[in-house]
Amino acid sequence: MKFPRCGLCVELGRTVSRALSGVHTQVSSVTSRTFNGRILREGLWVTVGQLLSALAALLAIRVLTGLLSPAEYGELALLLGVAALALGFAVRPVLQGVMRYFPDWSRKGHVGRLRVVGLRMTRRSVIATAMVVIVVAGVTDQIHGLGMAAGILIAGLLAVDAARIFEISMFNSARRQRPTAFLYAADAVARPVGAIAGIALLGASAAGAAAGYIAASVCVLVILYAATTPEGGGCNSKGFDGPLSDPDAEALRIAILRYAKPLPPLAVCAWVSGVGDRYLLGSLLDLHAVGFYAAAYGLVSRPFLMLSSMIELTLRPILQDAVAKGDAPRADRAKRAWICCSVVGTFSGAVLFALLSDPIAELLLSETYWEAAVLMPWIASGAALYSISLVYSRFCYVYNDTKSVLMIDFVGATASVALMVPAITWYGLIGAAVAVPFYFGIQLLMSMMLARRAERVFETDSFSMANRLGTAQ
Repeated sequence: MKFPRCGLCVELGRTVSRALSGVHTQVSSVTSRTFNGRILREGLWVTVGQLLSALAALLAIRVLTGLLSPAEYGELALLLGVAALALGFAVRPVLQGVMRYFPDWSRKGHVGRLRVVGLRMTRRSVIATAMVVIVVAGVTDQIHGLGMAAGILIAGLLAVDAARIFEISMFNSARRQRPTAFLYAADAVARPVGAIAGIALLGASAAGAAAGYIAASVCVLVILYAATTPEGGGCNSKGFDGPLSDPDAEALRIAILRYAKPLPPLAVCAWVSGVGDRYLLGSLLDLHAVGFYAAAYGLVSRPFLMLSSMIELTLRPILQDAVAKGDAPRADRAKRAWICCSVVGTFSGAVLFALLSDPIAELLLSETYWEAAVLMPWIASGAALYSISLVYSRFCYVYNDTKSVLMIDFVGATASVALMVPAITWYGLIGAAVAVPFYFGIQLLMSMMLARRAERVFETDSFSMANRLGTAQ
């Protein structure tokens, strides 16, 4: 049977065909111009490192859910969450500044000076934050009986994580993806082994697993420093050619501080929207619920975090360098490639978890945790939206608009608390999972809007500066 041809349908078909052809042409242009040989090699190393670290992390979840009860696993998740907050507050702002100024100082041949300044700033932040954590743990020991041991473990996790991400930031900024891949993969593989050893020595507890994490990370760092020269390090570093007190080094320190100034509150907001749900569950329900939720969330979020890291580690140095050089076409190609890869990858992952949550839970979680499968499709949808919002947040970093990054995470944190509290109160554990895509969706909308504004402001300021320089000449 032949159907009559409708002129509107024919025209619609032609329009769709032209649109698809345009998309194909644009994607082909982006990939051919952006992904040259070096970038593909770098992306391969990033992919290997992220795949190995993701597989190791999934294995760790399977092993730890078999060794720890949901309550103990929940306690470990809360302990790691506090360490993540301390890391984000004390270290990541400085490292964002180091990454921002790496292209400028690399062109000057002063990477060693950048390393020394950044390392000293990081060390001071870690020491100050660790002391605060231990003191607070001592005070809460008197009030709540938590024990100062928790503060010591958090301080240890902070120290080893700070050292690791400092080296990763330096390697990645220099586009040395091979040692970056080693650090990611080696730490991810060593930590489960350390946790098993810690549990064997100290008993099946969160403290034993955390102590094993610290010991394993120390071993990885020792191997790294023995096997390779850190970026900008070594006695013969070309970057260090003057005393640290010289005007250039002091100007760099001030510039990093100015760049990082809005970021510590951002770390708190990001922590609330990313990890705060565990603490709401612990206060409104119990540690058993925290363990179930943390196991499901850790399992689901890992592939999305892996994909986001792979894309960012490959493309952010290119985008950062293009913006620093004023190469707008190259920057636009990098941004389009970043967005396309993130959207396709994350939504594919969300569909897979929606279809296969039960077999995934049975394969990668201990039998005690299989009931958490019902939470996974909702968490996966939220993780996809969050991963895309991170892309636009990174654009704000590149365009020096850290205040917009703070606003994005503040909106996400506010939305998460506003939605999580009633959802957990009324619907329990499933309510917490259902709320995830809603508050991350709000965060995504805000990030898209502010990233566009940040780019416009940056271009306007750059144009005005170029005009002033031309007038002066």
